[in-house]
Amino acid sequence: MAQFATLKTNKGDIVIRLFADHAPKTVRNFVELAQGTKDY
Repeated sequence: MAQFATLKTNKGDIVIRLFADHAPKTVRNFVELAQGTKDY
């Protein structure tokens, strides 16, 4: 299942596809940081 992240800017939205099957640790870190459930 594909995961997507949307970055909202004043010039429009940027949609990023996250490949958890290729980089599970990186995707998990990105999602947790974006949701605020993980400290930097």
